[in-house]
Amino acid sequence: MKTRLTPLFILWIIAVIVAACGSPAADSSDRTAESVLSQEEATTLIDSALQALNTGDYAAWSRDWAGDLKAAIQEADFQNYRQQVVAQYGQYIALESIEIQPGTNADRVRWVVVASFENGRIRYAFSFLPDGRQVKGIFPEAVD
Repeated sequence: MKTRLTPLFILWIIAVIVAACGSPAADSSDRTAESVLSQEEATTLIDSALQALNTGDYAAWSRDWAGDLKAAIQEADFQNYRQQVVAQYGQYIALESIEIQPGTNADRVRWVVVASFENGRIRYAFSFLPDGRQVKGIFPEAVD
């Protein structure tokens, strides 16, 4: 299923990227990814956030966010993003996969998931500090 990103969806992505800016980017192909979060913990955290996307519960969606991300993406932004996702993809169903990867910034690690929705799939990269448990950035991407 080929999908187009709407302008609002793109603006939300830009806002998340701005909030997640860290140290200069480094080639992630030669770095290992380590996190204080286990795969089970990351799965639970991300699944809970996506369940909150279904219900429109901003407090649950952003519960594990770092303060700078909450400041950049407030409830009205979340509700607008949610409306776009639900209109285009429907309700979140389940995680299909989860994988740890080096972050695009040298000081980050990311848990990358493919989430299935009623009408398609979205790949999300949740960015963390390697020794942190708070989400520093969320990067959604349509999956073909």
